[in-house]
Amino acid sequence: MARLTPRQPDITVVMAARDAEAHVARALESVLNQSLETIELVVAVWGSSDRTADVCARTAERDIRVEVLEDAGATRLEAWARGVAAARGSYVLFADAEDWLMPGVLEQLHIQALNRNADLLFCGLSAEVAGGNADTPAEDRYVSGMRAVRAAEARTQAWRLVTAGLLWGAEAHLVRRATALAALGALADASDEEGGGSAPCTEVALLVRCLERAERVGAFEFAQYKLTVRGRANRFFSVAENGAQAARCAVRVRTSAVETLWDAFKRWGIAEEPAAADALQLCFLRALVGCVQAVCDRSCSLSTEEKRASIAMMVESPAAQGIMGAFAPRDLMRRYVARAVLKGDVNLCYLEGCLMSVVGADRLFPLQCA
Repeated sequence: MARLTPRQPDITVVMAARDAEAHVARALESVLNQSLETIELVVAVWGSSDRTADVCARTAERDIRVEVLEDAGATRLEAWARGVAAARGSYVLFADAEDWLMPGVLEQLHIQALNRNADLLFCGLSAEVAGGNADTPAEDRYVSGMRAVRAAEARTQAWRLVTAGLLWGAEAHLVRRATALAALGALADASDEEGGGSAPCTEVALLVRCLERAERVGAFEFAQYKLTVRGRANRFFSVAENGAQAARCAVRVRTSAVETLWDAFKRWGIAEEPAAADALQLCFLRALVGCVQAVCDRSCSLSTEEKRASIAMMVESPAAQGIMGAFAPRDLMRRYVARAVLKGDVNLCYLEGCLMSVVGADRLFPLQCA
């Protein structure tokens, strides 16, 4: 029997779990084996069709620090919202059931949060390829040199967070619970104003709202959170029953994510900054190529016209026009894509995207402009 934690937890790990029967035990143990004793683990199971809830329930039976919420919503954001509402900790760490924490990271995060009086901490991410192991991370990603700063300064550095990949998913972010609740409330209000229904990119929107409501923001400068690349792909594609639905979902997710960031950059007054525009252009290009790869996959049953319509959803959006027109791209690859996007030439975007997805962007545009 685990030792009781009579006082309020310092950190609540809010873990969203869906169809994670095969690997959720590893994620749970990575939290429960942390050196920080004053922790709580809230597992929010959403849309699961396997025995994920049963695995989590067995863990909760032997460890009083674990609480399981079944049927926690239809999306990861809804699951996280339920988890934050049930959390008792001063801080919440968003996590996913396919990922895990390095030993001792919660204690380090808690010390950093207290010393910096931070409302939001970006944790270092280490990406692991599917089928790999914890000893061979594919890539380390973090924001080097970003000390605890006022939120306004953090927002001006948001393009660095985008480049580092820290704004694309809500996992691996430690947020003061009051800040997280305020951000989730703002998202709910925005959804009600739009007539209901949350956008597929709500994780990005959640982080944007947290940035807006935080007073001090910091970043962990080395990787402590293991993110499974397989899990990242599944979040885009396994939410649908067939390839065509998955492709449409991928387009909506990526388009909405870029639009959310662009709207935030405009609100923060940094949309015209070269570094910010450059980062958003690169994100949009990756989204466009990713979209093409999704809809052109052999398993996708979309017709040619449906594929072009999916790309048109991105190319013709106001965000795409704004991002590609805000700042002159510095390399040939983005210059060609910008020309097609600004002209609204869906066929040319489709052709260029297909070429880049097959040949590779570096081989297709090997020369860089000065």
